[in-house]
Amino acid sequence: MEAGRRRYIRRQHISRLPESRQDRRAATILTSGPLAAFVLLIALKAQQDCTRGIAMSDYGRRIVVNLDFETAVCETNRLLRQEGLKVIARVDIRDHFWGDRSPDFRRYLLIDAWSSALAADALRHNLDVGPILPITFAIYELTDVESVVVVKEPLEPYASNAIWRRDFPDLATMADEEAERVACVLTGLTERSRGAPSISPAA
Repeated sequence: MEAGRRRYIRRQHISRLPESRQDRRAATILTSGPLAAFVLLIALKAQQDCTRGIAMSDYGRRIVVNLDFETAVCETNRLLRQEGLKVIARVDIRDHFWGDRSPDFRRYLLIDAWSSALAADALRHNLDVGPILPITFAIYELTDVESVVVVKEPLEPYASNAIWRRDFPDLATMADEEAERVACVLTGLTERSRGAPSISPAA
């Protein structure tokens, strides 16, 4: 009972601190815990994404680009090759609708990609990791001159789990490497959207 009262008083004390002091106190508490490295990693990734103009949605990283659908698809394919990621599957959503639903649905493409070398290394570590290896890009048209790109993070949802990262550090490192490639692809799309010239012509 007494311990609970002390925790309550401590929380009340922190909540009354000026914002800067409260931030410093919270940072001290966080960094003293066992999840400090994981929290720091997530915070840094979020900060990097913010500066790149990349937002997080409930389904992954998301950007809106001032590119028509076909250009967005071509640029995504080019940037994937540039980052050493191999496309292993493409699915045009409209090809899999029944009846008359397909013609009325906006253009929507799913692209699965991975780094072959990292995929092989991951499977050597754990054969069960296969279903979460592909990085999935969803590209769909928003308007005639705008498209949306949403990306499922590599090895998610496990790559964001602190316990999984602790138990499988090698796989966590691979996930981070793949995530950086994904970030480069999205950054390239954003730059292209802003009118920057394409780095190399699409093959």
